[in-house]
Amino acid sequence: MRGSNDSRGNSRVGGIPVRRARPETGGRTVVDRSRAHVTSPRTRIARDDRGFTIIESLTAATILLVVAVGVMLVLVTTSGWYAQAAVRTMASTVANKSMSLTLSRNSTELHYASEGDSWPAAIPFSRTETTSIGVYSVETSMALATDPATGFLMTRITVTVDPVNQRLDPPVSIIRYASGWQGMASSPEGLKVPVQVQCSIRAAGVRVQLLAPDNFSEARYAVTDSNGLAVFKDVTERSDGYFLTSDPRFGTDIRPEHFPTRILPTHGGSINNPILFVNKYTLQVVRSAVPAVLRIGVYRDAGWRFSEGQPVSTTLPYSTIYTPGDSERTLTVYAKPNLNAGAGDGLYGGVGAQTRYPNDAMVVNSAPVFVYSAKVNAYGVACIEVPWTTEAVQGQSWTVWCTTDGADGRQRHTINCSTAITGGWPVDALSSTRPELPSSGVYLEIPQWSFLGAAVAAVPPDPTPPAR
Repeated sequence: MRGSNDSRGNSRVGGIPVRRARPETGGRTVVDRSRAHVTSPRTRIARDDRGFTIIESLTAATILLVVAVGVMLVLVTTSGWYAQAAVRTMASTVANKSMSLTLSRNSTELHYASEGDSWPAAIPFSRTETTSIGVYSVETSMALATDPATGFLMTRITVTVDPVNQRLDPPVSIIRYASGWQGMASSPEGLKVPVQVQCSIRAAGVRVQLLAPDNFSEARYAVTDSNGLAVFKDVTERSDGYFLTSDPRFGTDIRPEHFPTRILPTHGGSINNPILFVNKYTLQVVRSAVPAVLRIGVYRDAGWRFSEGQPVSTTLPYSTIYTPGDSERTLTVYAKPNLNAGAGDGLYGGVGAQTRYPNDAMVVNSAPVFVYSAKVNAYGVACIEVPWTTEAVQGQSWTVWCTTDGADGRQRHTINCSTAITGGWPVDALSSTRPELPSSGVYLEIPQWSFLGAAVAAVPPDPTPPAR
């Protein structure tokens, strides 16, 4: 074996250092045992291929077992959650189906099953329903209650569903309110809806009224705030609506401008699921201390005949039909509005229950509601106070007449002031001395009668106006 020498002169044999012979050793060669454990790379590789010890194997197996157990627990738990979710989903499906079949009928038809009755014609308090994943118990309770959303009396229905072989915590429960929807769809009386009315003049203390359409009485009222807004929180919905106006007799000088207009406060959505949005309206008002006045002249001669621009005389230039001190023989002039003039007029069509304005032929307590009258004064002018004015743009007008006893016997003189009379505010200083100035501005169209000869008022006047 061939050796080699290191830096100190020692030789190496087979990788084992061998000290050089020294005198103190008697010339013998000494092997350095302190470094005999050093191995070659091949030796180390051979010794690393021996594998794991038994302790290492047991440790690895234990770790794998713990991981496997954790995964199994997760799978088992997830499977349970999925099964419970499937059960609850099916319970919800059964509950909604049962509720739908219940609400498909009027509330007056709903009743518990008695002998001979069966679901769905009648409603058992407790029954079962078989599904693809099991059998469910269905319990249905019914009681009269007030719907908190509408304030309307309905039937409160509660459906509770549970699987037969297990319990859901909590069980599936649905609550709904049933009404007579088939009858209520076209006649929604009973629902209460909010209404807001904005006056065109921002003034506080105005009494805004909702009048009943059948007798024109005050059904509801509200008082405006400083912004001119009147708020009705719960107006009962009715199919023929209300007439909107205001009453100036409660301390303000705010008056409604035109005749009351029909409003139809209603809800949105459906009768079973109403949406109570705010019904908003605008009320046109004017500021005036006195009501509107229609001024009709009646004379025995030509009456007011002059061209535009000529001065207006305030004396007595005409032969009036006026009897001082004899009120019964003084001529009475009557006026009636033509409110729903033609088919298609207004918001809701022509004459009928849904017309925009009231029925001008309405009679309450045996007296006509919309007939106004006044006697002629010393100037031959009948100043007829009216609570509202007409709207020319809506085709409205006044029919004005008087009844006289003349040389030809009892006769009725009628003039239809379709374009001449508007009636309005303010009342000027000459209101009692000349007839109403027409909206056209042409003085020759002033509404008046003339050449009535010796005619005087008939006794009694016809028709008799209501007391005002």
